[in-house]
Amino acid sequence: MRWKWIAPVLALMIFDGIAGWTQAAAKEMPVQYIDAADGKGMTLPQVLEAVDGRQVVYFGEYHDSQPAHDAELAVLQGLYARHGSKLVLSMEMFERDVQGVLDDYLSGRISEEAFLAASRPWENYEQAYRPLVEFAKAHHLPVLAANIPRRMAAAVAKTGDFSGVAPED
Repeated sequence: MRWKWIAPVLALMIFDGIAGWTQAAAKEMPVQYIDAADGKGMTLPQVLEAVDGRQVVYFGEYHDSQPAHDAELAVLQGLYARHGSKLVLSMEMFERDVQGVLDDYLSGRISEEAFLAASRPWENYEQAYRPLVEFAKAHHLPVLAANIPRRMAAAVAKTGDFSGVAPED
């Protein structure tokens, strides 16, 4: 299977430090879809058209920007409208070692309360990421926990290499 990467073609950009904007100001700025090839703005329908036929779509954001999270949901909904259940959502906010708990929640085997207790969600999960997870759950889309477990990241940070990472990891 040949992978087509969209990252060089399309980027979501919320500007930081340009024309006096700060990261704090960017948190509430309207989202701007920018075609990285020519720097021109795009509408959501244009974004969906641009990524049509791609196998991987990257979406960059400030973790605490609600407009960016709203845009992520809009893109996911738009892709679902075009491709249905052929989608997989991958989320950095979940660590790989909670994949089983995430799968259990998505399939209805455990409650949301049990899921949240076991999955170490980020502080802004409820507002920022829950809508994506609930959309995926309602439409039976797989969700991949894509981040390195904290214990592994801490071990690498402590030693500067992989010698502190447990063999089972």
